[in-house]
Amino acid sequence: MAAGAEQIMYRLECGEAVKAVETLVAGKLYCGKHEEYEEIAGVITNEWRANCYSCRFARWAGLDQNTANIFANGHMSRNRGHSAQAEFAVHPAAERTADKFAKYAMPAQGKHRAKR
Repeated sequence: MAAGAEQIMYRLECGEAVKAVETLVAGKLYCGKHEEYEEIAGVITNEWRANCYSCRFARWAGLDQNTANIFANGHMSRNRGHSAQAEFAVHPAAERTADKFAKYAMPAQGKHRAKR
């Protein structure tokens, strides 16, 4: 992974979501459900994150609210007195990448398949 590059969520042509570095604006990513590479269809800009209101702690958890709650609870158990919770928010790196994607992405060229 490139220095400073964050992981964000991408939507694939097959309808699944996968995490990858924020620098991608076209190409294919591996879909674990279908066990093959799929075209990138777009960027998912809203994700769950654990956010602490007592310090700068924040951890992105993708599309899983439960993982964000685990991150928040773990942070509060290690840092007594801190107030953290899960929230659904716009990921700044994903928003930047979505803008680039809209500007530079070519239409997907490849097979199109119905959702399974």
